[in-house]
Amino acid sequence: MTTSGPDKAEIFRELRAVFAAEFGFEESALTPATRVVEDLELDSIDFVDMAVALEVRIGRKLLEADFDEIRTLQDIVDVIESKLRDAR
Repeated sequence: MTTSGPDKAEIFRELRAVFAAEFGFEESALTPATRVVEDLELDSIDFVDMAVALEVRIGRKLLEADFDEIRTLQDIVDVIESKLRDAR
């Protein structure tokens, strides 16, 4: 991701790439409304793997509390966008 502040569409594209690379999901099957647990069946270990992969991509530390309210991929985009905005 760029340091000039990616928009939510760019963040979502990166997020889809992470889910494709880390978990083998087809990018075209992932939408902002995709539910992380119900649709993708990610468990707590998968969440840790996802967090690490996202931290590497965005260059920011994600806290466990950041994931408390995550239900959909859009929720993840919102958390990342907030982290990047706060870092500016």
